[in-house]
Amino acid sequence: MRNSWPKVALCPLFSARLRRVRQRRFVTSMLKHNAYFDGRVQSIGFERLGRRMTAGVIAPGEFHFSTDAPERMTVVSGELEAKVGSDWRPYPAGTVFEVPGKSGFDVRAREPAAYLCEFL
Repeated sequence: MRNSWPKVALCPLFSARLRRVRQRRFVTSMLKHNAYFDGRVQSIGFERLGRRMTAGVIAPGEFHFSTDAPERMTVVSGELEAKVGSDWRPYPAGTVFEVPGKSGFDVRAREPAAYLCEFL
């Protein structure tokens, strides 16, 4: 015997609210906010195509980061100077540097800068 109950449409306002809640839960579980050095370096962590990444901003200053996994840093906006090993090198927007795992690097920004960090 087929169900003869009439189909009930959800109230449009309830439907829209439910959609926003689902989207918020998805975004909240997908994005992670990170703040370092009293908020002078901040990033949003996320996964794309199975790879972990962070997109972040760096206020003027000099900072040291330790790495567990190898990382690829792409400067998206502004310019960073990085010391991987013993020498400082400039990295303007559009350039990339890589850092070995289980190591560290120093980064310096004279003006605010943005980056994308890929965990390799």
